[in-house]
Amino acid sequence: MKTKMIGKIVIKRLTSSDLTFFEEQFRQTSGAKQKGLNLSKSILVKQLFPVLAQPAAMVKEYTVRLYLYGPGLNEEHRISRSIILEANIWRLNGEYVKGPDENPTRYNILSTNDIAIMEFNEGTEPGLLRIVFVASNEPQDAALYQALNKLVGVSRIDSMKLLPLSDLENAVLQPTVSRQHPMYELLLDADIEDIAVGGSQAREGIISRPTRRKISYTDLQKMKENASRVGLLGEQFVNDYFEKLEESGTLDSYEWVAKSDAVSPYDFWVSFDGTEKIYVDVKTTEGDFDRLIHASYSELRKMSTGLNRYDLYRVYGIDEKTAQLRIVKNVEAFAGSILSVTAQLPQGISADTFSFPPSLLDFGNEISLLLSDPTSDDEN
Repeated sequence: MKTKMIGKIVIKRLTSSDLTFFEEQFRQTSGAKQKGLNLSKSILVKQLFPVLAQPAAMVKEYTVRLYLYGPGLNEEHRISRSIILEANIWRLNGEYVKGPDENPTRYNILSTNDIAIMEFNEGTEPGLLRIVFVASNEPQDAALYQALNKLVGVSRIDSMKLLPLSDLENAVLQPTVSRQHPMYELLLDADIEDIAVGGSQAREGIISRPTRRKISYTDLQKMKENASRVGLLGEQFVNDYFEKLEESGTLDSYEWVAKSDAVSPYDFWVSFDGTEKIYVDVKTTEGDFDRLIHASYSELRKMSTGLNRYDLYRVYGIDEKTAQLRIVKNVEAFAGSILSVTAQLPQGISADTFSFPPSLLDFGNEISLLLSDPTSDDEN
Protein backbone atom coordinates (compact mmCIF):
# COMPACT_ATOMS: atom_id res chain seq x y z
CA MET A 1 0.00 0.00 0.00
CA LYS A 2 1.42 3.36 -1.00
CA THR A 3 0.30 6.76 0.22
CA LYS A 4 1.24 10.14 -1.15
CA MET A 5 3.78 12.38 0.55
CA ILE A 6 1.53 15.17 1.75
CA GLY A 7 2.90 15.85 5.23
CA LYS A 8 5.94 17.76 6.44
CA ILE A 9 8.93 16.84 4.31
CA VAL A 10 12.51 16.95 5.55
CA ILE A 11 15.81 16.09 3.86
CA LYS A 12 18.63 14.73 6.00
CA ARG A 13 22.23 13.76 5.32
CA LEU A 14 23.10 10.60 7.23
CA THR A 15 26.00 10.62 9.69
CA SER A 16 28.00 7.67 10.96
CA SER A 17 26.00 7.72 14.21
CA ASP A 18 22.72 7.68 12.23
CA LEU A 19 23.78 4.45 10.57
CA THR A 20 23.73 2.65 13.93
CA PHE A 21 19.95 2.66 13.50
CA PHE A 22 20.51 -0.44 11.33
CA GLU A 23 21.57 -3.75 12.86
CA GLU A 24 24.48 -4.58 10.56
CA GLN A 25 25.86 -1.03 10.70
CA PHE A 26 25.52 -1.02 14.50
CA ARG A 27 27.44 -4.27 14.84
CA GLN A 28 30.23 -3.03 12.57
CA THR A 29 30.68 0.25 14.46
CA SER A 30 33.21 -0.11 17.22
CA GLY A 31 31.88 1.05 20.58
CA ALA A 32 28.47 1.99 19.16
CA LYS A 33 25.77 2.47 21.79
CA GLN A 34 23.27 4.79 20.15
CA LYS A 35 21.02 2.56 17.99
CA GLY A 36 19.17 5.58 16.69
CA LEU A 37 18.82 8.22 14.02
CA ASN A 38 19.36 11.80 15.24
CA LEU A 39 16.63 14.35 14.61
CA SER A 40 17.48 18.05 14.62
CA LYS A 41 15.72 19.81 17.48
CA SER A 42 15.53 23.01 15.43
CA ILE A 43 13.52 21.12 12.80
CA LEU A 44 11.54 18.52 14.79
CA VAL A 45 10.52 20.77 17.66
CA LYS A 46 10.78 24.36 16.50
CA GLN A 47 9.28 23.87 13.02
CA LEU A 48 7.37 20.58 12.88
CA PHE A 49 5.92 19.88 16.34
CA PRO A 50 6.24 22.94 18.64
CA VAL A 51 4.10 21.26 21.31
CA LEU A 52 7.13 19.07 22.10
CA ALA A 53 8.85 22.12 23.56
CA GLN A 54 6.06 23.07 25.96
CA PRO A 55 6.75 22.40 29.66
CA ALA A 56 3.32 20.80 29.98
CA ALA A 57 4.23 18.23 27.35
CA MET A 58 5.59 15.61 29.72
CA VAL A 59 5.63 12.88 27.09
CA LYS A 60 9.18 12.37 25.87
CA GLU A 61 8.52 9.29 23.77
CA TYR A 62 6.19 8.98 20.80
CA THR A 63 5.48 5.69 19.06
CA VAL A 64 5.44 6.13 15.30
CA ARG A 65 4.38 3.91 12.43
CA LEU A 66 7.50 3.73 10.30
CA TYR A 67 7.45 3.14 6.53
CA LEU A 68 10.89 2.62 4.99
CA TYR A 69 11.70 2.72 1.25
CA GLY A 70 14.96 2.16 -0.62
CA PRO A 71 17.85 2.14 -1.00
CA GLY A 72 17.38 1.70 -4.73
CA LEU A 73 14.11 0.17 -5.86
CA ASN A 74 13.34 -1.56 -2.57
CA GLU A 75 9.70 -1.02 -1.70
CA GLU A 76 7.82 -0.47 1.54
CA HIS A 77 9.10 -2.00 4.79
CA ARG A 78 6.72 -1.40 7.72
CA ILE A 79 7.77 -1.40 11.36
CA SER A 80 7.07 0.58 14.53
CA ARG A 81 9.67 2.56 16.44
CA SER A 82 9.75 5.55 18.79
CA ILE A 83 10.84 9.16 18.65
CA ILE A 84 12.55 9.66 22.00
CA LEU A 85 14.14 12.55 23.89
CA GLU A 86 17.38 11.35 25.50
CA ALA A 87 19.99 13.64 27.05
CA ASN A 88 18.28 16.59 25.36
CA ILE A 89 18.63 14.96 21.93
CA TRP A 90 15.65 13.77 19.91
CA ARG A 91 16.17 10.47 18.08
CA LEU A 92 14.28 7.92 16.06
CA ASN A 93 15.17 5.11 18.39
CA GLY A 94 14.28 1.80 19.94
CA GLU A 95 15.29 -1.55 18.56
CA TYR A 96 17.70 -1.35 15.65
CA VAL A 97 16.33 -2.06 12.19
CA LYS A 98 16.93 -5.37 10.49
CA GLY A 99 16.45 -5.96 6.80
CA PRO A 100 13.18 -7.76 5.98
CA ASP A 101 13.30 -11.55 5.82
CA GLU A 102 13.26 -11.57 2.03
CA ASN A 103 16.19 -9.13 1.85
CA PRO A 104 18.16 -9.15 5.13
CA THR A 105 21.14 -7.17 3.72
CA ARG A 106 18.93 -4.42 2.30
CA TYR A 107 20.34 -1.55 4.38
CA ASN A 108 23.98 -2.63 4.40
CA ILE A 109 24.82 -0.44 1.39
CA LEU A 110 24.01 2.79 3.27
CA SER A 111 27.02 4.91 4.21
CA THR A 112 27.93 8.28 5.68
CA ASN A 113 26.62 11.24 3.61
CA ASP A 114 23.80 9.22 2.05
CA ILE A 115 20.43 10.94 2.07
CA ALA A 116 17.10 10.34 3.77
CA ILE A 117 13.87 11.99 2.64
CA MET A 118 11.59 12.04 5.67
CA GLU A 119 7.89 12.81 5.73
CA PHE A 120 6.27 13.44 9.10
CA ASN A 121 2.52 13.34 9.62
CA GLU A 122 0.39 16.45 9.90
CA GLY A 123 -0.92 17.27 13.37
CA THR A 124 0.56 18.37 16.67
CA GLU A 125 2.47 15.21 17.62
CA PRO A 126 4.56 12.71 15.62
CA GLY A 127 2.72 9.48 14.84
CA LEU A 128 3.73 8.42 11.34
CA LEU A 129 7.02 8.72 9.50
CA ARG A 130 8.00 7.71 5.97
CA ILE A 131 11.66 7.60 5.04
CA VAL A 132 13.13 7.07 1.59
CA PHE A 133 16.84 6.20 1.77
CA VAL A 134 18.93 7.28 -1.23
CA ALA A 135 22.40 5.71 -1.37
CA SER A 136 25.36 7.12 -3.26
CA ASN A 137 26.68 3.61 -3.98
CA GLU A 138 23.38 2.25 -5.31
CA PRO A 139 23.18 2.51 -9.15
CA GLN A 140 19.38 2.89 -9.10
CA ASP A 141 19.79 5.92 -6.79
CA ALA A 142 22.60 7.61 -8.74
CA ALA A 143 20.60 10.26 -10.61
CA LEU A 144 18.33 11.05 -7.67
CA TYR A 145 21.25 11.24 -5.24
CA GLN A 146 23.02 13.70 -7.51
CA ALA A 147 19.96 15.96 -7.60
CA LEU A 148 19.20 15.72 -3.87
CA ASN A 149 22.84 16.20 -2.90
CA LYS A 150 22.57 19.81 -4.03
CA LEU A 151 19.63 20.44 -1.70
CA VAL A 152 21.21 19.51 1.64
CA GLY A 153 24.30 20.88 3.31
CA VAL A 154 27.27 18.98 4.66
CA SER A 155 27.73 20.81 7.95
CA ARG A 156 25.98 19.71 11.13
CA ILE A 157 23.91 22.89 11.15
CA ASP A 158 22.27 22.41 7.76
CA SER A 159 22.44 18.62 7.37
CA MET A 160 18.71 18.36 8.15
CA LYS A 161 16.26 20.89 6.75
CA LEU A 162 12.68 21.32 5.60
CA LEU A 163 12.26 20.53 1.91
CA PRO A 164 9.59 22.26 -0.19
CA LEU A 165 7.52 19.74 -2.14
CA SER A 166 8.28 21.63 -5.36
CA ASP A 167 12.04 21.13 -4.83
CA LEU A 168 11.52 17.43 -4.22
CA GLU A 169 9.38 17.07 -7.32
CA ASN A 170 11.97 18.87 -9.43
CA ALA A 171 14.59 16.39 -8.24
CA VAL A 172 12.44 13.31 -8.71
CA LEU A 173 10.61 14.16 -11.92
CA GLN A 174 13.66 14.32 -14.12
CA PRO A 175 14.13 11.92 -17.05
CA THR A 176 17.18 10.20 -15.55
CA VAL A 177 15.32 9.01 -12.43
CA SER A 178 13.85 5.54 -12.84
CA ARG A 179 10.08 5.54 -13.07
CA GLN A 180 10.19 2.43 -10.87
CA HIS A 181 11.89 4.30 -8.02
CA PRO A 182 9.77 4.31 -4.83
CA MET A 183 10.32 8.05 -4.44
CA TYR A 184 8.69 8.65 -7.81
CA GLU A 185 5.83 6.32 -7.00
CA LEU A 186 5.18 7.92 -3.61
CA LEU A 187 4.79 11.31 -5.24
CA LEU A 188 2.43 10.17 -7.97
CA ASP A 189 0.53 7.00 -7.10
CA ALA A 190 -1.74 8.66 -4.56
CA ASP A 191 -2.67 11.25 -7.19
CA ILE A 192 -3.78 8.43 -9.46
CA GLU A 193 -5.69 6.93 -6.54
CA ASP A 194 -7.33 10.30 -5.93
CA ILE A 195 -8.35 10.52 -9.58
CA ALA A 196 -9.80 7.01 -9.36
CA VAL A 197 -12.32 8.17 -6.72
CA GLY A 198 -13.23 11.34 -8.58
CA GLY A 199 -10.70 13.90 -7.33
CA SER A 200 -10.13 16.75 -9.75
CA GLN A 201 -7.32 18.48 -7.82
CA ALA A 202 -4.98 15.51 -8.28
CA ARG A 203 -5.83 15.33 -11.99
CA GLU A 204 -4.97 19.00 -12.44
CA GLY A 205 -1.81 18.57 -10.37
CA ILE A 206 -0.51 15.77 -12.58
CA ILE A 207 -1.44 17.50 -15.82
CA SER A 208 0.27 20.74 -14.77
CA ARG A 209 3.63 19.10 -14.00
CA PRO A 210 6.24 20.05 -16.62
CA THR A 211 7.59 16.50 -16.44
CA ARG A 212 5.05 13.81 -15.82
CA ARG A 213 4.38 10.20 -16.61
CA LYS A 214 1.49 9.23 -18.80
CA ILE A 215 -1.28 7.38 -17.00
CA SER A 216 -2.37 4.34 -18.94
CA TYR A 217 -5.90 2.96 -19.00
CA THR A 218 -4.53 -0.13 -17.24
CA ASP A 219 -2.98 2.01 -14.46
CA LEU A 220 -6.23 3.83 -13.92
CA GLN A 221 -8.31 0.64 -13.87
CA LYS A 222 -5.96 -0.89 -11.31
CA MET A 223 -6.26 2.18 -9.11
CA LYS A 224 -10.05 2.12 -9.40
CA GLU A 225 -10.01 -1.52 -8.32
CA ASN A 226 -7.71 -0.63 -5.43
CA ALA A 227 -9.95 2.29 -4.40
CA SER A 228 -12.91 -0.09 -4.35
CA ARG A 229 -10.93 -2.60 -2.28
CA VAL A 230 -9.86 0.09 0.22
CA GLY A 231 -13.43 1.37 0.52
CA LEU A 232 -14.73 -2.13 1.24
CA LEU A 233 -11.93 -2.73 3.73
CA GLY A 234 -12.82 0.46 5.58
CA GLU A 235 -16.44 -0.66 5.82
CA GLN A 236 -15.27 -4.04 7.15
CA PHE A 237 -13.29 -2.27 9.89
CA VAL A 238 -16.38 -0.27 10.88
CA ASN A 239 -18.60 -3.35 10.73
CA ASP A 240 -16.28 -5.15 13.15
CA TYR A 241 -16.28 -2.05 15.37
CA PHE A 242 -20.09 -2.00 15.45
CA GLU A 243 -20.17 -5.73 16.14
CA LYS A 244 -18.03 -5.22 19.25
CA LEU A 245 -20.23 -2.32 20.41
CA GLU A 246 -23.32 -4.47 19.95
CA GLU A 247 -21.78 -7.33 21.93
CA SER A 248 -20.90 -4.94 24.77
CA GLY A 249 -24.42 -3.52 24.86
CA THR A 250 -23.31 -0.01 23.79
CA LEU A 251 -25.10 -0.38 20.44
CA ASP A 252 -28.64 -1.73 20.15
CA SER A 253 -28.60 -2.69 16.45
CA TYR A 254 -27.06 -1.88 13.08
CA GLU A 255 -27.06 -2.93 9.43
CA TRP A 256 -24.31 -2.87 6.79
CA VAL A 257 -26.56 -1.49 4.04
CA ALA A 258 -23.91 -0.98 1.36
CA LYS A 259 -22.96 -4.65 1.46
CA SER A 260 -26.27 -5.55 -0.19
CA ASP A 261 -26.96 -2.21 -1.92
CA ALA A 262 -23.84 -0.76 -3.53
CA VAL A 263 -25.58 2.46 -4.64
CA SER A 264 -27.01 3.33 -1.24
CA PRO A 265 -26.25 6.96 -0.21
CA TYR A 266 -25.03 5.69 3.17
CA ASP A 267 -23.08 2.60 4.22
CA PHE A 268 -24.68 1.70 7.56
CA TRP A 269 -27.55 2.58 9.79
CA VAL A 270 -27.03 2.25 13.54
CA SER A 271 -29.26 2.61 16.55
CA PHE A 272 -27.79 3.13 19.98
CA ASP A 273 -31.12 3.32 21.85
CA GLY A 274 -33.29 1.02 19.71
CA THR A 275 -35.37 3.97 18.50
CA GLU A 276 -33.31 6.52 16.55
CA LYS A 277 -31.70 5.40 13.29
CA ILE A 278 -28.45 7.15 12.42
CA TYR A 279 -27.01 6.94 8.92
CA VAL A 280 -23.26 6.38 8.64
CA ASP A 281 -21.06 6.92 5.61
CA VAL A 282 -17.52 5.50 5.80
CA LYS A 283 -14.76 7.48 4.07
CA THR A 284 -11.54 5.46 3.91
CA THR A 285 -7.97 6.21 2.94
CA GLU A 286 -4.83 4.12 3.24
CA GLY A 287 -2.97 7.32 4.05
CA ASP A 288 -3.24 10.03 6.67
CA PHE A 289 -6.38 11.51 8.16
CA ASP A 290 -5.86 14.82 6.34
CA ARG A 291 -6.29 13.48 2.81
CA LEU A 292 -9.28 14.85 0.91
CA ILE A 293 -12.70 13.32 1.48
CA HIS A 294 -14.88 12.69 -1.57
CA ALA A 295 -18.68 12.69 -1.44
CA SER A 296 -21.25 12.15 -4.18
CA TYR A 297 -24.19 14.41 -4.88
CA SER A 298 -26.62 11.70 -3.73
CA GLU A 299 -24.72 11.35 -0.45
CA LEU A 300 -24.85 15.09 0.16
CA ARG A 301 -28.58 15.16 -0.57
CA LYS A 302 -29.18 12.39 1.94
CA MET A 303 -27.01 14.15 4.52
CA SER A 304 -28.94 17.40 4.12
CA THR A 305 -32.52 16.09 4.44
CA GLY A 306 -32.55 16.17 8.24
CA LEU A 307 -34.91 13.19 8.39
CA ASN A 308 -32.21 11.12 10.08
CA ARG A 309 -28.94 12.11 11.67
CA TYR A 310 -26.06 11.46 9.27
CA ASP A 311 -22.52 10.87 10.57
CA LEU A 312 -19.21 10.54 8.71
CA TYR A 313 -16.70 7.90 9.81
CA ARG A 314 -13.15 8.58 8.62
CA VAL A 315 -11.04 5.41 8.50
CA TYR A 316 -7.33 6.02 7.84
CA GLY A 317 -3.81 4.76 8.49
CA ILE A 318 -4.67 1.18 7.49
CA ASP A 319 -1.86 -1.21 8.41
CA GLU A 320 -2.68 -4.88 7.77
CA LYS A 321 -5.27 -5.61 10.51
CA THR A 322 -5.33 -2.21 12.21
CA ALA A 323 -6.64 1.24 11.32
CA GLN A 324 -7.67 4.50 12.95
CA LEU A 325 -11.13 6.06 13.08
CA ARG A 326 -12.46 9.54 13.75
CA ILE A 327 -16.14 10.44 13.68
CA VAL A 328 -18.00 13.65 12.92
CA LYS A 329 -21.66 13.66 13.94
CA ASN A 330 -24.60 15.24 12.14
CA VAL A 331 -23.25 16.77 8.93
CA GLU A 332 -26.65 18.05 7.75
CA ALA A 333 -25.71 21.74 7.87
CA PHE A 334 -22.35 21.16 6.18
CA ALA A 335 -23.96 19.24 3.30
CA GLY A 336 -26.66 21.87 2.97
CA SER A 337 -24.09 24.65 2.63
CA ILE A 338 -22.49 22.83 -0.32
CA LEU A 339 -25.78 22.09 -2.03
CA SER A 340 -26.89 25.71 -1.67
CA VAL A 341 -23.96 26.66 -3.92
CA THR A 342 -24.71 23.98 -6.52
CA ALA A 343 -28.31 25.20 -6.65
CA GLN A 344 -27.01 28.39 -8.28
CA LEU A 345 -25.53 26.55 -11.25
CA PRO A 346 -27.19 27.24 -14.61
CA GLN A 347 -30.03 24.93 -15.55
CA GLY A 348 -28.84 21.67 -17.06
CA ILE A 349 -25.42 21.80 -15.34
CA SER A 350 -24.75 19.55 -12.37
CA ALA A 351 -21.85 18.51 -10.17
CA ASP A 352 -21.52 14.83 -9.32
CA THR A 353 -18.58 14.60 -6.87
CA PHE A 354 -17.30 16.96 -4.21
CA SER A 355 -13.93 16.97 -2.45
CA PHE A 356 -13.10 18.68 0.85
CA PRO A 357 -10.43 18.49 3.57
CA PRO A 358 -11.43 16.88 6.90
CA SER A 359 -10.34 20.07 8.68
CA LEU A 360 -13.63 21.68 7.62
CA LEU A 361 -15.50 19.37 9.99
CA ASP A 362 -15.33 18.87 13.74
CA PHE A 363 -14.09 15.28 13.95
CA GLY A 364 -13.82 13.60 17.34
CA ASN A 365 -10.88 11.86 18.94
CA GLU A 366 -9.00 8.99 17.34
CA ILE A 367 -10.30 5.45 17.89
CA SER A 368 -8.11 2.41 17.19
CA LEU A 369 -9.73 -0.32 15.09
CA LEU A 370 -8.84 -4.00 14.82
CA LEU A 371 -9.93 -6.11 11.89
CA SER A 372 -11.25 -9.40 13.23
CA ASP A 373 -12.52 -10.81 9.95
CA PRO A 374 -10.53 -9.45 6.96
CA THR A 375 -12.37 -9.20 3.67
CA SER A 376 -11.26 -12.05 1.45
CA ASP A 377 -10.02 -11.57 -2.10
CA ASP A 378 -13.10 -13.42 -3.36
CA GLU A 379 -15.31 -10.64 -2.02
CA ASN A 380 -13.44 -7.83 -3.79
